[in-house]
Amino acid sequence: MTVKMKQKIWNKNFLKIFLASILLLAGNQMIMTVLPLFMEEIGCASSILGTATSISALAAMAARPVAGRIADKRSKRLVMGLGLAVMSLGMLGFAVLPFAAAIIAIRFMQGFGISAATTAQVAIAADTLPGEKVEEGLSYFGIGNTVAAALGPSLGLALIFGRNYLPSWLAGAGMFLIAMLLIWALPAENRKREADRRKERVPTKGFWNYFEKSASLPSIIWMILMVADSGAIVFLPTYAAQMGVKDIGLFYALQACTMFITTLAVGTLMHRVDNPEALLVPSLLIYCGFPLLLFLAHGLGMLLLAGVVYGVGLGATTALVRALSLSRAALERRGAASATFQCAQDLGYCVGSFAGGIVANAYGYRTLNGILVLFPVAALLISLAVLWRRNSAR
Repeated sequence: MTVKMKQKIWNKNFLKIFLASILLLAGNQMIMTVLPLFMEEIGCASSILGTATSISALAAMAARPVAGRIADKRSKRLVMGLGLAVMSLGMLGFAVLPFAAAIIAIRFMQGFGISAATTAQVAIAADTLPGEKVEEGLSYFGIGNTVAAALGPSLGLALIFGRNYLPSWLAGAGMFLIAMLLIWALPAENRKREADRRKERVPTKGFWNYFEKSASLPSIIWMILMVADSGAIVFLPTYAAQMGVKDIGLFYALQACTMFITTLAVGTLMHRVDNPEALLVPSLLIYCGFPLLLFLAHGLGMLLLAGVVYGVGLGATTALVRALSLSRAALERRGAASATFQCAQDLGYCVGSFAGGIVANAYGYRTLNGILVLFPVAALLISLAVLWRRNSAR
């Protein structure tokens, strides 16, 4: 962005993109919560819901590299603004076209919309931060995820009145619209400066030009963790029910609180250490305890402990990998860096949920969680190997 507030993380431009991000993610969470109930209400089969969800995820993953490329070449604000517009129109589409085929088409288009908006938002946030505080600021940026995860579902469900879903759709459309206005209130990017810096770089040719090399390590670690995360969380309510735990809501509350506190702590700590990558080791070590505790759990107590460990491990790791994936990228390559990180997240989530379902059906949820322990352990070993190699090179 053309204007940066000196030495301040929480400057007015960062606050605008931070609020826009909360509205974007809360609106998306609202869709994920309300749409299944709406589709059941209008008589759609579960397979239709699965199709709509899958096609949206595939569209999002396919569009991310292109969205990142356009954000770098043209405008990050334009990419995010168009993504928000698509999401807003889709909410209105649910209200006026309550048919299975139309919903699938809308979710397909919203896959492109959420892809564009989420890819651009982190790059925009990085541009609003002082250069020496990009890592710390981006770690705080993840707090919006926790707020959105609590706000979106609760608001969406509260606005359902009997069989009337219109208030939910209108509220969601309004949230995306307000986020779009916040984005357009930001100062325009300095395209000339970014173009000049792009000319100075040796271009990466072909397919790999859509991705950013400096974001590869944190993105690989994040992809591996997302396999474990999705494999555990998607099936957690069913796993808990098998133990006789009917209400798992306290797990999510504890996870959200500990994640919020940990994100703040790690964001502050990152700015005070010489090598933030070293913080990945204890963060990943803590995260390893999450699937292990699920594997050992036989009741509510162990599940709640797993929720606390999950919040600390995920909060610390999320803050670190998001910041590391963007802060090392050049200004004119932040869209590509964000696309690299988000694609890794999408791929890990798809693999974890799909393969997790196969393993759970064949061997049960406890065995699944035992296997999932291997993934954060693998991420931890990769981090240790990279750190050892870099320290040896010095």
